[in-house]
This record gives sequence, structure tokens and C-alpha cells, in this order.
Amino acid sequence: MVVGAAETQVVASLTKGGWAASRLVLDPSSASTYRGLTTVAAGILNVRKNNALGSALLTDTTQGTQVNDGATLELESVAGMTFTDERLKIRGAGNYPVY
Repeated sequence: MVVGAAETQVVASLTKGGWAASRLVLDPSSASTYRGLTTVAAGILNVRKNNALGSALLTDTTQGTQVNDGATLELESVAGMTFTDERLKIRGAGNYPVY
């Protein structure tokens, strides 16, 4: 999703579904202005940049990132990552591989 003006805020939602081994990669080349709920319902959501998930108003429970039971949020970066202003909810027993 690309928006022309830097000050534009995009409010929408993204749901990653599909079969368990499927993968969606978020690797934006510029700052993301996305504000909305990202749901990892199934498979793997691979995030490669700090800003890939956008930002969330921490007081708004309809924004942020939710990882459902059986799904995976995979953080991949050579330089490390720092996430701020992102509400993260993890549901279920979880599977936390460390590489």
C-alpha cells in the first residue's frame, strides 16, 4: 500500500490468512503511515523493517497487531528492530523459535 503524501494516514486492516506454511513478507522501502488492525490468522507474517506494521494509537484497541493461535509473527532484520507505538496481542499457547 503506497500513499503519495507523507502526512496522509491510512486507516484500514490487514489479515494474513491461508494455509499454515504460507508466508507474507512486509518490507516497506519508506515510512509506513498505516494505522489499523493487523491480524495474523494463519501462516507466517514476516516483518523486515521497524515501520512495516505502521503505528497504532495505544489508547485505541481497534489498532495494532494480533497473532492468533497457530499463526506466526516473524521478525527478521540484520540490524535489529525497534517497535514503538504498536499494540501487540498474542493469543494461544504460542511457538517461540529463537534463531
